[in-house]
Amino acid sequence: PFIDIANVKYFIGIGRDRNGHIPGDLLNYHFNEAGYKKVFNDKSAVILENPKALSRAYFPLYFKVVNQAKIEDIMMIDSTFDPRTTALLEKDLKIATTSGKGLSSILNYTPNMVKIKTEAENPEILILADQYDEGWKAKVDEEEVPISPANYIFRAGKVPAGKHEVVFNYYPKSFDIGLKISLVTLGSIILLSMFVIKRKQF
Repeated sequence: PFIDIANVKYFIGIGRDRNGHIPGDLLNYHFNEAGYKKVFNDKSAVILENPKALSRAYFPLYFKVVNQAKIEDIMMIDSTFDPRTTALLEKDLKIATTSGKGLSSILNYTPNMVKIKTEAENPEILILADQYDEGWKAKVDEEEVPISPANYIFRAGKVPAGKHEVVFNYYPKSFDIGLKISLVTLGSIILLSMFVIKRKQF
């Protein structure tokens, strides 16, 4: 199930014969057990599709707010936990319940910015299957909203009912510190230059 929530839709498998040699018609039995569909093959390679893969941005049916240590325990030990239907959040996003119903589509995707269009009848938790970091910020219709780690590594934010535009932007603290240092340095250079010019004038 963790492969499914990570939006892994395709795999490449190597076909071998009964002696383990390439090429062949036999695949690793794990691929067969998972129910992946064969969409292309040649003499030695096979492309398999994962029909259970979730979208990169989606609404979970359920959610729980738990601390990070407990999230690790649930994901590693609890056999009843299904990450395809339930999101484990580290932060309380101030929402009572979710239905998992609605539409979400990615409009623009870059390493530092993701823009998503959402539509739902009720407030929902939006999961983005990308790595969480403190430097990520989120806005819904230009208004900043809190986000939380979800299922240990992904990002999650609350979206209101109706149609909205959600934007995740990456703005790490190191960039803010570097910008401030650069501005201070630039200001110092300007002041020093003005002082030198005035001294030459007199």
